[in-house]
Amino acid sequence: MFMVNLDNPNEVKRFADKQGSSVKEIYESDISFQTSLLDENPQKVNSYFRRGNDYFEIRNYEAAINDFKKVIELNKNMPEAYHYLADSYINLGKNVEAIEFYSKALNFENYKSRITLFQRRALAKKNCEDYKGALEDINEALKINSTSYSEFYKLRSQIYYLLNDLENANEDFEKYEAMRIESLKQMLSQVSNIEKETMLFNLFSSLNDDEQNELLATLLHTYKE
Repeated sequence: MFMVNLDNPNEVKRFADKQGSSVKEIYESDISFQTSLLDENPQKVNSYFRRGNDYFEIRNYEAAINDFKKVIELNKNMPEAYHYLADSYINLGKNVEAIEFYSKALNFENYKSRITLFQRRALAKKNCEDYKGALEDINEALKINSTSYSEFYKLRSQIYYLLNDLENANEDFEKYEAMRIESLKQMLSQVSNIEKETMLFNLFSSLNDDEQNELLATLLHTYKE
């Protein structure tokens, strides 16, 4: 329906700005479109999946859960549906349910996002105070890729802290900060000053208060060096 990738929030934001509409309106329009397709064919799996994603993006997680469950009912071999169903549950604070469906998604050995599943299940287990299980999962994620995801070290630092392993908690947090600084330096070195201002403004605006403070601290470290 739209000449935009609805799975890319940044692209949707740019498209919405050009259209003079809001991101929510873009997703709501696609929800209406997918609903019309389902009225014609109630067995259309892709429309349930697409509409579930749309609901997820506008934070209507209950509606997203209903659609992802329908996808699984119609096609039990779609790991993305289990994955996004679990994401919907965790965003509602339903960590037990999230763990169940992250685990089901992990049964698909060739699923491309297994690293994310381990990280997200680790978060859900941490929220359930299963710290040892959370540590096992985040270690599995880091086995897959130990160099690209600074937030994995932040999560493991938090888990170590909750396990009273302060030495490893501190070591991982320092690793997290170092990776964040290096990533930001590389990003800023590749754009002009005007582009830097726009990029940092957009990034800052998308964060909550704690994340904004963390970004400011990272920027201070970056420019000191």
